[in-house]
Amino acid sequence: SEGSSSGLHHDFHDNIYVLLRGRKEFRLFSPRCLDVLAPAGLRQAQLHSNGLISYVPGLRDDGAPTVAVRDWREGAKQGSSVNQQPSMNDSSEDEEELEQMLNDVLSADIDAGSDQPEQGSLPDSFCRASTMSRSAPIPKILEGRHITADLGVGDLLYLPASWFHEVISYGGDSGGHLALNLWMAPPHWGSTWQAPYEDGFWESFFQRLNPMPAPPGSSEGRPQKSFAKVRKSKRLPFTHAARLP
Repeated sequence: SEGSSSGLHHDFHDNIYVLLRGRKEFRLFSPRCLDVLAPAGLRQAQLHSNGLISYVPGLRDDGAPTVAVRDWREGAKQGSSVNQQPSMNDSSEDEEELEQMLNDVLSADIDAGSDQPEQGSLPDSFCRASTMSRSAPIPKILEGRHITADLGVGDLLYLPASWFHEVISYGGDSGGHLALNLWMAPPHWGSTWQAPYEDGFWESFFQRLNPMPAPPGSSEGRPQKSFAKVRKSKRLPFTHAARLP
């Protein structure tokens, strides 16, 4: 059986992928193949030093929007205590747009599944070429030069942000396929494993998503504000909310 394809694309976050049911074949290309593989958003693509590919301005190499980082730093300057995370201006309309931006960034890497998006409506991170297609084959310079990772039940794959991959799904029978994805912001270029990011922005952000309870006997705690509240009227370009029909 030839299997079904996810389409050749890349994601915006590092991913630890654990296959729980079925069989998958990942066909991988480095982000340095950007110009050759020519994803739909190539004209506005930026390849960061750490390998992240982005299609909208104002993103750091760890995927954090610079406007969000700026506001986070301003919050820190305006007064944070030992027991509190820096907070943004809760009354600002801009913050609602910022929350939408951050939620879109976090939700960008939705599993593409087995169906190809319609031609002409490809998200920026998808390529028209395919390792399985005869009508739109991989450019000859890269033909047969992909890295292959065959996954069975219980196998784990670490997939760095923006590595192009086409996922071929086999079998699965009536139970289909099932996998666990653990997404992480890509580390800053030149960082260490002890300190993967250039500042505390992402740590602060995730702590706000899941506030820790205050220590026993303490009246102070981290802000209970949740980034889950989003404004529907304004959204980022399709790149950072990429979902297939």
